[in-house]
Amino acid sequence: GFAALLGLCFLAINYQPLAHVEVWDHLSFGREIASTRTLPRTEPFLPLLKGVAVSDTSWLAQTVAYLAYSRWGTAALQFLNGLCVIGCFVALAWYGCRRIGSIPWTLAGMAMLFVLDWYQFNILRPQTVGLLCFVLLVIGSTARRLQVRDWVLVPALFALWANVHGSFLAGLAGMACLTLGRAIDLWRRTGRFAAF
Repeated sequence: GFAALLGLCFLAINYQPLAHVEVWDHLSFGREIASTRTLPRTEPFLPLLKGVAVSDTSWLAQTVAYLAYSRWGTAALQFLNGLCVIGCFVALAWYGCRRIGSIPWTLAGMAMLFVLDWYQFNILRPQTVGLLCFVLLVIGSTARRLQVRDWVLVPALFALWANVHGSFLAGLAGMACLTLGRAIDLWRRTGRFAAF
């Protein structure tokens, strides 16, 4: 059942048009980065903003998208977008079935994500990669106790995330909230923070 549902979702995402101006803006930045092999320091395209400093936190996603587009065309962009979206749903399906143990509640959660983020899924942009990183971070942070490998995986995820989209700040805020919540829970149960 999950495979068929995810397959239909992937198919629907892959047939979305790439008409939004933001898609081509990101591809233009990717082309600029790929051709100059440097990150732009000032706005390279808008004449009215000539000389204005830019900080391109999405450079890696833009470059990968441009290289895929230049080699395989628009189908590659739709495929990459679909892969990120389906990655979110696969992670949530795995987590829901394992942690909650209820297929109906897992499907309800996946449906809620689909409905709430449908507009975002329709536009190919680095934000979708950021969403996938956020989902993986939340699942990795709440699925089990931290292990030694997490001291490598979490920083590696943030290193990737910080270069594909600026939403990595939401991940840092989420980690801070999770840490604070666990500290408050520990204090409420034991009356001290020493065990934290």
